Amino acid sequence: MKDDLIIALKLAAICFVSVLLLSFVNLITYKRINESNVKVENDTNKELISDGKFFEKKHFKSPNFNSTNEYYYIVKNDKMRRIGYTVVVICSGYGGEMKVMCATDNNYKILNMKLLNNSETPGIGKSAEKDSYMQKFIGTNTPSSPFPFKKSMLSKEDGDSITGATITFNGIALGVQRALTALDLENKE
Repeated sequence: MKDDLIIALKLAAICFVSVLLLSFVNLITYKRINESNVKVENDTNKELISDGKFFEKKHFKSPNFNSTNEYYYIVKNDKMRRIGYTVVVICSGYGGEMKVMCATDNNYKILNMKLLNNSETPGIGKSAEKDSYMQKFIGTNTPSSPFPFKKSMLSKEDGDSITGATITFNGIALGVQRALTALDLENKE
């Protein structure tokens, strides 16, 4: 009994020291990680809408959005004319949360999309990181080409290409559709 107590106290001490060390490392690296994330997001904004020069960040007013992690940018060109939007949304995938950025024109037609952060399964869900995966959405959200929020809305070829990653596809599609609907409602106010 006494030996068990000693072992338990040693393990507790090791855990306590580990927590202190990890907290200290996090404290030191937190600012640098945030700066890196902001840089990645700024670069992605410019990549998705290359004519965009100014990006005005706005938070969704709807309570259905996480105000810290989900928001949009009003994108303006060098003449300060609005040319579209980029939307950052958190989606649910097979491996957990995914952060997606979607670029649209002023009429919400999808211009480009990119998966920013994810914890998807290597090989299957990770295919969403490829530009070719996001091509399924580009040019959609118009009267003649509705946004594909279900796999059944894709061509047979595109549907076959996401076999095995259906949960990832559905997560991205539903998250982006939710954000586009909210963006449209906010701009009607």
